[in-house]
Amino acid sequence: MNIPNRTPIDRLGDIREQIKELQAQEKELKVAVQDALGCADRLLGLEFLAVQSIAERKGSIDEKAVAKAMGVENLDNFRKDPITVITIKTTRITE
Repeated sequence: MNIPNRTPIDRLGDIREQIKELQAQEKELKVAVQDALGCADRLLGLEFLAVQSIAERKGSIDEKAVAKAMGVENLDNFRKDPITVITIKTTRITE
């Protein structure tokens, strides 16, 4: 959409819609590349090299079980300082 004098809110919404579409395309292409890679760790295209690495994350902790095992009521005294995250959501109101 190319309307002059668009507000930053409208431009932000446009960009997020484009990102959403690109992420969907990325997801499909990642599956195709993973299938093509198979057991290999790298695959060469015409312009890019794909390198596959696999990492495993530790699972989350059952806070109630840990608190019980430590003999404390809660784990708040062991938490790091909170961080502030600012989120701005946009929703298209016209087509």
